[in-house]
Amino acid sequence: MLTKIDPEKEKEIKKFISEFKTNNTSLSDDQIRFLFYYYKYMGVLSKACKAYNITPQAIHQWRNKSEEFEKAYQYVNELLMDFIESSAYQQVQEKNTPMTIFMLKTKCKKRGYSEQINIEHSGNISNLTLEQLSDEQLERIVRGEANISNPNGDETSSSDTGIEGEEKEVAG
Repeated sequence: MLTKIDPEKEKEIKKFISEFKTNNTSLSDDQIRFLFYYYKYMGVLSKACKAYNITPQAIHQWRNKSEEFEKAYQYVNELLMDFIESSAYQQVQEKNTPMTIFMLKTKCKKRGYSEQINIEHSGNISNLTLEQLSDEQLERIVRGEANISNPNGDETSSSDTGIEGEEKEVAG
């Protein structure tokens, strides 16, 4: 399957294969060699397949037929994500502003670094319209003494308004 390889590249491949073999894997050398190229080409399947001279369909067959190969394939994906994440952190340390903003928005969402606000509601909402409210209830809402969920402005349940439950703002 594999054509001529540079001797240095062959050493790298043998090292990669031996690391997988020491984990008592049942993968074939061909599968491990492909995984090497998949890693080398940063998880771009078409480039890895072209470099190894194999079709993407053959890889999909390996993934579907061999649980061991699928696990190894996902493991390589995890290695690539670790590498990419490390690179992003390095760029943050180098004061790369766009990367810093990106990392804050993705890694620090829970701390409020997001451009998105998610609102969660628990309870029921019926089709209450302003037409269903009395003039007195509408006046209270306008004066700020009440709101649509409690048009009477009292401390009683809002179930007669058709809106039940609580709303809370969640940083997303």
